Amino acid sequence: GKGGKGGKGGKGGGKGGKRPRRDNRIDWPLEAGSHRYLEFTLYKENRDTLHAILQLAQSLHVSQNLFTFAGTKDRRAVTAQRVSAFRLPASKIEQLMARKPFGDSLVASDCTYAPAPLRLGMLGGNHFTITLRDVDGSDAADGGGDAGGGDAGG
Repeated sequence: GKGGKGGKGGKGGGKGGKRPRRDNRIDWPLEAGSHRYLEFTLYKENRDTLHAILQLAQSLHVSQNLFTFAGTKDRRAVTAQRVSAFRLPASKIEQLMARKPFGDSLVASDCTYAPAPLRLGMLGGNHFTITLRDVDGSDAADGGGDAGGGDAGG
């Protein structure tokens, strides 16, 4: 094995032991009142919801398990959705976003405090705009597929 100093390895005292736990209670803002969740709008481009949450969590030095959302959004789209985070002060998100660590491709904004987290399935409805890029309109009638319209005949 490795030349250690006896013991069973794993989690012991001394060096390499557990990190001291950080007490988040002192950071919790008064304006949150009894609400224990931060809710914010997550705007993202070219990444799925889970990857965006992971990047956000890593940048904030918190667990991605603090975050909940009502549904996952398409990686290939520009999307905005509400996300909730357990006992994450708005100031942490605001300070991070002020540095623009992801440019404009991942932005968290519009923070409010909420009494309960968002849960899967709580989407009230999707609203979306479809944008076609790099399309030459001259071949649209020949395009195949069911585009609705065109010359369907008798």
